Amino acid sequence: MGSAGIDTAELVAAHEPFHRVVLLAEACAETGLHDFGGDDFHEPLDRLLASLESEAHLHPVGRWRVREQVLRLLRGRLMLVDHRRANPEVVGEVIEAPIVVCGSPRAGTSITHQLLATAPGHRAPLAWEFWQPTPPPTVDGQATDPRIQLADDDLRLTTSLSPGLDAVHEYGARLPRECGHAMAFSFRTDVFGAHNSIPGYTSWFHGCDMSDAYHWHRVVLQVLQSRMHGDRWVLKAPGHVQFLPALFDEYPDAQVVVCHRDPLAMISSLTSLLSRLRANGSDQVDAARIARAEIDNFLRQFDLLMSWIDNGTVPADRIIHQRFDEFLLDEVAAVSRLHDHLGLPFSDAHHQALNAWLDNRPRGSLGVHEHSLEGLGLDPEAERIRFSRYIDRFSIAKESR
Repeated sequence: MGSAGIDTAELVAAHEPFHRVVLLAEACAETGLHDFGGDDFHEPLDRLLASLESEAHLHPVGRWRVREQVLRLLRGRLMLVDHRRANPEVVGEVIEAPIVVCGSPRAGTSITHQLLATAPGHRAPLAWEFWQPTPPPTVDGQATDPRIQLADDDLRLTTSLSPGLDAVHEYGARLPRECGHAMAFSFRTDVFGAHNSIPGYTSWFHGCDMSDAYHWHRVVLQVLQSRMHGDRWVLKAPGHVQFLPALFDEYPDAQVVVCHRDPLAMISSLTSLLSRLRANGSDQVDAARIARAEIDNFLRQFDLLMSWIDNGTVPADRIIHQRFDEFLLDEVAAVSRLHDHLGLPFSDAHHQALNAWLDNRPRGSLGVHEHSLEGLGLDPEAERIRFSRYIDRFSIAKESR
C-alpha cells in the first residue's frame, strides 16, 4: 500500500500526466459505456486538467484524489446518459419552483439550507446522491443503499487528511450537499477551485457560458427525483449568485435566497476553509494569495448582483435577502421570515421541530473554528472601503473579529 491507503498501481497512475483521452478511455473501460452525451465538456475538462497539472502543485495523494474525482464524474456522466436513454420518461421530470440558497459563503448558507429543507414537502439533495446519482435513489433504499457508505468513506477521507475540518464545515454522506456538485458533471463548477489552486481554470470559469452546467444540474435533479416524487427541491451553492441569469434561464420559477455577511469576516473564514481543503492535496498553500483572490472574486460577484437587480436582468421579486447578523439572533425566526417571503406555511409544530433540530446541533459541538485576517497582508479598512457599495446597499453589520 502507498500513501493514505492508496495501492501501488493507483499511486503509479497518479504520477502520470493528466490527459483527457486517457481518462475518458479509462471511464469507458470501467463502465462498459461510451456515450458521454456530447463533447461540450471537453473544453472545461481540458482547462481543468491543464491548471491542475501546471498550477495546483499537487503532491502524490493530491494527484490521486483529483484523478479519482475526475474519473468518478466521467463514470457518473456515462451512467446518467445511459440511464436517460433506458428510461426516456426521466427527461419529462418537472423541477418545480426550486428554492435556491446562495450568496456570501460562510454566511449561514448551509444551516439555512438545512432548516428550509426540514419543512414538510421539501427535499435537499444529499451528498451520497450527488456522489453517484444513478441508479436513482428510492424511499426504501435511503437507509441501505451501498453508495451511502462509499460516499461517506470518501468524504471522511477529506476530514481525516485535515483534522478539525468538521468544525469549519461538516462532511457526511447523509448531509445536504451543495448543488455545484451536480454541475460538476459538466466540468463547469467552482467545486474544483475550492479544493485546488487553479487560477487559470478559475479565470476561464468566471466568464464561461454556464448554460450546459445548468442543463446537467437539471439532469441530475430529474434522475434523483424520478423514483421519489412529490417534494420540492431546496438547493444551495453560494456560487449561484454569480450566475443568476443562467439559473433563472433554466429555472424561471426559482425562488432565490441570497445570504449576506460582513465581507471581511467572510474572507477570514473562507480563507481558513480553503487553506485547509487545498492542504489536503498540496504542500504549497498560500493563505494570503487565497485571501486576495477571493476579495477580488467577491467584489466582482457582488457588483454583478447589484447591477443585475438594478437593470432588471434578474427578477428582483424572486430574490430574498438574508443578513447573517439577523440570522444569528434567532435562526428559527429568520426561517419563519423566509417562509413568509416564499409564501409557505409555518406551523407551531414546525417551529417546535426546528427548535429541537437546533438543540440537537448546538454551535461549537464539532469544535470551534478560529480564523483571523492577521498574516494575510490585508488592510481591513482599505478593503472595507472597496466593499462599501455592497455593505451600504444591504446594510451589512460590521463584525467585531
